[in-house]
Amino acid sequence: MWQLTPEHCNQIPRKKGKNVVMTVTDYRKDIERDKKLIEILKRNYDRVYVWIQGSNDAEYIQSLSDSLIIVDPTLKAYDTLLDSENELDFIGTRLHAGIRAMQKKRRTIIIGVDNRALEKQRDFNINVVNRTELNQLDDYINSDIETTIKLNFEEIDNWKKQFIN
Repeated sequence: MWQLTPEHCNQIPRKKGKNVVMTVTDYRKDIERDKKLIEILKRNYDRVYVWIQGSNDAEYIQSLSDSLIIVDPTLKAYDTLLDSENELDFIGTRLHAGIRAMQKKRRTIIIGVDNRALEKQRDFNINVVNRTELNQLDDYINSDIETTIKLNFEEIDNWKKQFIN
């Protein structure tokens, strides 16, 4: 997250893109809510990509929908999509996929499925919607979203200095 400086975050779009890449979490299944998430994304975006991060995510996503564009389960394929697709947002349950999207200057909403995303929201101001509150997602998607990550760069620099020399 260290590269998510104010200058970097200012380059992340505030307005909704045309397309979205999503993720699911196979070990935190909630079939009803995950299907609702997919419906919301299909309603709000022209194309819905899904990146397979976990070992059983592909099987799980296929049980939820057959009309999504599957991205190969490699970081290279994910990076290629993030680097090449214009007007692409990230909305999904995988915290690290969302952080990667922000590193690639993509408008990001992480769907909180456990305490990790919710705590990172509190500590670092990451844009998170709790999966239990998906009824708010349509409005959130269609509003201007500012990415303002709060990190203590002075402490980070001090920590890095111990490795000099």
